[in-house]
Amino acid sequence: MPRREQREGITVAHPRYITFPRRWAFSWVWAFYLRALWAEVLPPFDLIHAHVLYPDGMAAVVLGRLLDRPVVITAHGSDVNLYPHERRLWRALTVWTAEHADRVVAVSRALKMNLYKLGAWRAEVVVVPDGVDGKRFFPSDKTSCARKLGLEPDRRRVLYVGSIKEAKGVGVLLEAFEKLKGAELVLVGRGEMGKYPPRPNVRFVGPVPYEQIPLWMGASDLVVQPSFSEGFGMTVIEALSCGRPVVATESGGPQDTVVEDVGILVPLGDPEALAAAMEYVLHRLDRYRPEELHAYAQERFGLEGVAGQLFELYQEVIDGR
Repeated sequence: MPRREQREGITVAHPRYITFPRRWAFSWVWAFYLRALWAEVLPPFDLIHAHVLYPDGMAAVVLGRLLDRPVVITAHGSDVNLYPHERRLWRALTVWTAEHADRVVAVSRALKMNLYKLGAWRAEVVVVPDGVDGKRFFPSDKTSCARKLGLEPDRRRVLYVGSIKEAKGVGVLLEAFEKLKGAELVLVGRGEMGKYPPRPNVRFVGPVPYEQIPLWMGASDLVVQPSFSEGFGMTVIEALSCGRPVVATESGGPQDTVVEDVGILVPLGDPEALAAAMEYVLHRLDRYRPEELHAYAQERFGLEGVAGQLFELYQEVIDGR
């Protein structure tokens, strides 16, 4: 990483900081972040927006106090649903950070409620979803996309995009897929691929460049997200913006994004329900019109709309100081 670069006319700095594998000394990582920020960032600026409550957000809150600037922190998922449950101290640091930020942005209603369940009752939390780029993720011809990837154009295809691990429901998905006939399952992502033995009609692709994800979605008929926990679930709105219906679990974020007209929600860890939902959608693809799915995703999660919500939040926080 360069220390500084220009992106679309904006200077982007990449401060150096100390971190360790396996979250060793995780309770002190925020201090290393703060030291790196202090060396890099000085006023004038009006507001700090950090992503992830701990450790990034805690460093931002302390920096905001040192420089007398308001702080907004976006919680994305693991910082609420995972880390605070591993250590009492991490939970305490997360709650302290949330309650001392000027605003916390939760990317879904479920994440907001889970933050309150941690004990951060004094935190001012608003829900603003993540956004999807409609110029990158848009409906494409399935045959053309499949041929570019060397796939059979006429094959019914289910796509999974994400980490290849049990926590993301991959084992449940593979069990569910055994009940489907005449379809292919493609899994794109990095992870524990060697843990899962070869199966008929199942293809592990491994990680691909982010720019290729729309191509894989375009070559598929259905995108599935079987995760046990999702703060938001970017794959869902990216698939919808590509004009592909989705089947997702009731894992948090998808409850805000998946309605009857765009896909199906199923219970966690239920291969029978997951298989039935995938089969239902694959046999009724005509009811899911790509242009309508794209319009749904862009109306609710388009980048301009999400940016507008954040801008209004910034103005509110700055004016309230």
